[in-house]
Parts: sequence; structure tokens; C-alpha cells
Amino acid sequence: MDSLTITQAELHNLVFTSFAQVDSAFQFWLSGTFAVILVGYLAARKLSAMLAATVAGLYLGLVSAMVLRMAITANHYNQYIQAIEELVPPQMLLPWLALLRAIIILAGTSAALGYLWISFRQARAV
Repeated sequence: MDSLTITQAELHNLVFTSFAQVDSAFQFWLSGTFAVILVGYLAARKLSAMLAATVAGLYLGLVSAMVLRMAITANHYNQYIQAIEELVPPQMLLPWLALLRAIIILAGTSAALGYLWISFRQARAV
């Protein structure tokens, strides 16, 4: 079987495409987070417990799909990096970027769900 050959320029392109895919997934998460916050702010008085749980469940599904998508992209990215001799940006920064993104996603998801819950509870108390 013939082996596939790829140039270093094509590998660099694949790396930056992987970065773009991760950024796209992050923007998708950010849009969903903003939507949940808007629901909590604008529609808390109209939400039933079932509808609030549905919004929270759908949001958790979105977050789960986004995290899986980012994990798959990270796996491809790691394969590309192993094939490249020199790395841009420096490899030592990549774990910090991944950690920072994970902290933002965890904190943002928790804050959005917390805000939805607090808005729903406050609307019921009035």
C-alpha cells in the first residue's frame, strides 16, 4: 500500500485549521451560553419548572457536544503536531491554552446554569 506524503506547509495548514475548528466550537459554546443567560433574564417569569429543566438540559447537551468536538479536534491536532519538526506557536504554551479554555468553559457553563436557576427561583418568589 502506498503511504501518503504531505508537505510541511500542508501540515502547518492542518494545524491552523485545527485551531480554527476549536475556535469555532468555542464560539458555538459562547452563543449558547449567551442564549441561556438571555432566557434567564428575559423569560424567567414565564418559565415553568419543566421548561427551565428543558433549557438547562439542552444547554448541557450543547456543552457536551462542543466538548466532544473539541476533544476530537485536539486529537487530530496532536497527530499533526507529531509530524511537524518545528512548532508555531511554541509547544510549551499549548497545555496552558487548553487549561485556560477548560476553566472558561467550566466557569461559564456553571455561571449560566446558576443564573438560569437563580432567575427562575426569584421569578417564582415574586
